[in-house]
Amino acid sequence: MKEEVISFETAKLAKEKGFNENSKGYYNKEGEFIEAALPQGSKFNVGDDNVFSAPTQSLLQKWLREELKLSVETVFNGSESFYWIIREMYPLGKEFSSVWDERFGWSTYEEAMDAALLKALNLI
Repeated sequence: MKEEVISFETAKLAKEKGFNENSKGYYNKEGEFIEAALPQGSKFNVGDDNVFSAPTQSLLQKWLREELKLSVETVFNGSESFYWIIREMYPLGKEFSSVWDERFGWSTYEEAMDAALLKALNLI
C-alpha cells in the first residue's frame, strides 16, 4: 500500500498558497514527479519557481486542517463512488460554519481527495 501524492495542478496551487513542509518528492516545471534523495524529504517550495513540493494527500490535508482551519473529508456515497466535504473549523459554541461539498461521484477515494484539496486551496 502506498500513500497517494497530490497532482501537479494541486502542487502548483499549494506552493502559491504557502505550503512549505518536508515532502518526499517534487514536480519539475513539466509536471514530472521526482523522488527526494533524503528519506525524510525536503522543503522544495523555496527559491526555484520551477519546482513544486509533492506531498502526500494526507500531509496536505493535515496542513490545511492545522494551519488554515479547513477540514477536508472524502466520503463513500454507498453507490460505488466518492464525494468530498470541506468545512471551516470554528471553536466549540460558534454558531456558523461554512460548508462546501461536491456530490459528483469520483470512482476512487484518491481522485475525490485530490479534487477536494484543490478546491480547499482555491478557497484561500
